[in-house]
Amino acid sequence: MSVLLLTACSGGDDEPQAEPSPTSTSASPSATPTPSATPSSSSDLPASCAELGLDAGADAQGRALATCLDDALKQAGSGVEQVVGDDLSATIRFTWADDVAYAGEVQSSDGPIGLVVVPPTTWVDLGDTWAKSDPDGDENEMIAADIGGLVAPVADPGTVVDLVGGSKRWTVGARTEKVDQPDGTTVTAWPLESAPFTADGTSVKDAVLWLDDDTLAPVGMKATVTTDGTTTTVTRYFSQLGEPQTITPPQ
Repeated sequence: MSVLLLTACSGGDDEPQAEPSPTSTSASPSATPTPSATPSSSSDLPASCAELGLDAGADAQGRALATCLDDALKQAGSGVEQVVGDDLSATIRFTWADDVAYAGEVQSSDGPIGLVVVPPTTWVDLGDTWAKSDPDGDENEMIAADIGGLVAPVADPGTVVDLVGGSKRWTVGARTEKVDQPDGTTVTAWPLESAPFTADGTSVKDAVLWLDDDTLAPVGMKATVTTDGTTTTVTRYFSQLGEPQTITPPQ
């Protein structure tokens, strides 16, 4: 199942990387060639984001950028992630604190799969019942463990933070790119691109991250990922940040 391919990565490779192209590679955004501007100095920005000092043509270190994303999402506290891939899609509600809880449905060529994750436990909708993931449990719990192991990494909004931290550096584009969200809204964003990198056996190329030009919270990320010889392209969008979400285990 190709949903395995956008799993979380950590720690980039140590080999030299080629400079990323100055031209953004995105699914729907269109860039406007006007001068860039430095990000807002608002005191509402997390310190880790304010310290990035984004400017067109500058480089941001992957780990520092990942810290900013984590802090910005903690500050928002909740939101909605939409995943669009070659043969999959998902709409996921999440809450973001020290642990990330999320729930929703992943649509793939194998059909829809509902799941709820409240760390450290995952529940999977088996059709006629919800089952807790437990590889040492009863039959349903073992099935849930198998399915959850495939689907949860795709749905997990924390994957973006891990992938960003897996690259040594990201190059900042002009602060004028327009990102069209699946919900019909358009967001002005900073685009950041990474040269190809490898982390934990996963090869990533054509990676572009979009940050809200005001809050520096993630707007989305697109990447082409290769694992075990299979390649897929997945885009994740973030919206409704700060709007209340309740994630509870199924009854």
